Amino acid sequence: MTTTSWMATLFDARMIERRPKNIRIAPPGTSVGALSILNGNALRKQLGGRYLFRYLRSNQIGQLVNGVGTRQYVSPTPYSPGEAVKWLALPRPNYPPTFVLFLIPDHLRNIRGPRYVLLGGGIEYILEDGFGENAIVSVSADPSNQPRWEISIR
Repeated sequence: MTTTSWMATLFDARMIERRPKNIRIAPPGTSVGALSILNGNALRKQLGGRYLFRYLRSNQIGQLVNGVGTRQYVSPTPYSPGEAVKWLALPRPNYPPTFVLFLIPDHLRNIRGPRYVLLGGGIEYILEDGFGENAIVSVSADPSNQPRWEISIR
């Protein structure tokens, strides 16, 4: 049976592999050190201007909204909580992520990837230096107000 998560991942892979040149998504299990290093501009071109998703569980609310300086794993593909567990092979599968931060590729640096997720099949990028607050999409339509917080997913 085909799922929308399968289709979303397939279309993301095709989009990445065609932008801006024939990019290869690394096979699962490829070491982080063997992955290509990208800057935000190159990543934006790969993703066609789309955001990256950092999935979070409820116990992580408020912990990343000011940015984080440690390695983070992100995906270009939107998934429901249960599908995120499966496609991203997340630990603690009985406690799926129910929130997401949208990240702007232009504000990221020292990015590794893309790579297929081992035992999951989704696509991931590794943010070696984490991300700053400016990389998180503001949830306000008011340009003078730039609040950033997690968005609930179902």
